[in-house]
Amino acid sequence: MHRPTLLDRLFGSLTRGRRRRRRLVPAVRPLEDRQLLSGASAVMSQTATFPNLESSPTTSSQEILYFSSAIGTLTEVDLVTSGSFQSEFYAENLGNSSSTITGTTSGNLSINAPSGAIPVTIPSVTETFNAAPFDGTVNYSGSSGKDFAPVTSSSTPQTMVLTSPADLAAFTGHFQMPLSVSGHATGSASSTNGDLSDGFNTQTSATITVIYHYIPNLPSLNPPPSTSPSTPPASAPVTANGSAPSGSSASSGSPAPSGSPASSGSSGTSALPGAGSLVSTPSTQHKKHGSVKVGASSSKGGHHVLVGHSHPRSGAQPHVKTHSIHQD
Repeated sequence: MHRPTLLDRLFGSLTRGRRRRRRLVPAVRPLEDRQLLSGASAVMSQTATFPNLESSPTTSSQEILYFSSAIGTLTEVDLVTSGSFQSEFYAENLGNSSSTITGTTSGNLSINAPSGAIPVTIPSVTETFNAAPFDGTVNYSGSSGKDFAPVTSSSTPQTMVLTSPADLAAFTGHFQMPLSVSGHATGSASSTNGDLSDGFNTQTSATITVIYHYIPNLPSLNPPPSTSPSTPPASAPVTANGSAPSGSSASSGSPAPSGSPASSGSSGTSALPGAGSLVSTPSTQHKKHGSVKVGASSSKGGHHVLVGHSHPRSGAQPHVKTHSIHQD
C-alpha cells in the first residue's frame, strides 16, 4: 500500500480539483478551399475628365498612363465613357404675328483613344413657348420673348470591352497616353412664322475611365534550389606500417614536410595500426633545447611504444617523460 509522502501532503491539496489541461494535437488541413495567388487577376483604373469644352478648349486633351508590361500581363481593357451638357435657351419673336418658338439642344461628342474614336451621344433637350407679336424690344422677355432656365442632360455610361491583341497592344507602353475630345453641345431654334432671334449658352463635359484587367507578375512561391556543399576529399587509408597504400594521394612522389608524420620512414620497427600519425620511427632528433629519444620495443603480450617529450630547463639536463601505450 502506497503511503503519501511529505510532498504529497503539502502539494496534494493544490493539485486537487484542477482540470487537466487539454493537449493540442497538430493536424493537417486540406487546401482545396483556399484561393491561391497564382493566376489571380488585378484591376487598375484611371479617369480623365474634360470639363466645359466650350470655354476651356485646352481641357479637350488629357493624359493617362499606359499599361506597363513590367507589372503583369494585360488581358482586357474596359472603356467607360459618358458626357453631359448644361444649356440655356433664349428667343424673341420678331414677327408681326404670334408664333410658336422651339429650341433644341443636343450633344454629339467623340473621345479619341488609342484604339480609335468613341462616340458619345448626349440626349437632346427641347423647349417650346408661344410668343406674341414682337413688342418692339429685343430683350428675350415680355410677351414676345423668353429666357429659359438652364437645363442639364447626361448620357448613360457606355462600356466598351477590348480583348483583341491589337487593342491590348495599343494600350501597352510607357509613360503617358494622350486622350482628346472633339465636339460639344449645340442648339437650334425654329419659329412658325420664321422670324425670330435666339441663342444658346452651353457647357459640355465628357468623362472616360480606362480599366486595365491584368495578371500581375507575382514572385515565385517555390523555394530557390539549394546548392549542396562541396564534398571534401576522402582521407587515404593507412596500412599497418603507417604508410598509405600504393596509388593513393599519400603515396605520391611529392615530399612531405620535415618532421611531419608522413615524412617518417618505415624502418624495421612494427608500429600500431594507425599509429604512424602519432609517433615517429625509432630515431634520434637533435634540437637546440635538447634531444628526444623515441624507442619501440616488442614483447610477447603486445607492443609497447615509448614516446619522449623534452622539457629543457635552464642550467639543467633535459628531462624526459615517457608514456607507455599498450595494446593487447
